[in-house]
Order: sequence, then structure tokens, then C-alpha cells
Amino acid sequence: MARTLEPRTFEEAASNLAATAADGHTVRIVGGATKLGWGMPTPEPAAELHTSGLDRIVEHNSGDLTAVLEAGVPLARAQETFAKADQMLALDPPLGAPGSEPAATIGGVVATADSGPLRHRYGAPRDLVVGMTVALSDGT
Repeated sequence: MARTLEPRTFEEAASNLAATAADGHTVRIVGGATKLGWGMPTPEPAAELHTSGLDRIVEHNSGDLTAVLEAGVPLARAQETFAKADQMLALDPPLGAPGSEPAATIGGVVATADSGPLRHRYGAPRDLVVGMTVALSDGT
């Protein structure tokens, strides 16, 4: 059974990854767990790092159409926030709509390049990302 890691900050996530890597163990990153069945089955990891605690919408600049989101933000919550400013995030993957259970997260959508029909007009998730900060297994 995998040990569960639940960081609440980027620094905690980086520290968790570094400690696990230093022990020579593997980690599975889990957001909304909507895509765990995608791809080839993998061996059971030593730990699962859940991004549910990394769920803040840090900043929404409606004037310049940008936002800063943590990986664990459910896509539906981001859409609801942006809708208050008559905006949207041009992503509509399965399990991304309000009320979806389990609910896709921003991190999962970007990591898997999951998208729906809006991709044809607005591009893939990677086309919508201006920048990102990533925690690496060396703790940086």
C-alpha cells in the first residue's frame, strides 16, 4: 500500500519528492484521480502525492486574461471563478464540468493534455499555459 503525501504548499511538495527520491522510492502524483486508468499499468508506487491540498487560485487578472492556479484546483471551480468576470478557461475535458465526480484538476488536465471540443478553436492545454513552476525530485 502506497504512503499518502498531502502537501499544502509548493515547498512541502518539493520536500516530499526529495525525501522520497533520496530513499530510492517511486511517487505517483494524484489530482482528481480521473486519469489513473490511462496508459499502461504501472507498478504500485511507494508513495502517492495528492495535490488536493494545492488547490488555491492564487491570482486572477481579469484585465489581462491571466490567472495563477495551483495544480490541485478542480477545473470546475476555476471555470466558476472565471465566469464571475465573464471569462472562461478554454478547456472542456470529460469530468471537468461542475458536479463531475471525480473532478478533473488543472494539474491533471495539463499533465495529460486532456481536452474536449474547445481544443479545435483555442488549442491544447499547453497552448494556454504562459508559465509554470514545477517541483522536481531533487527538491527544487
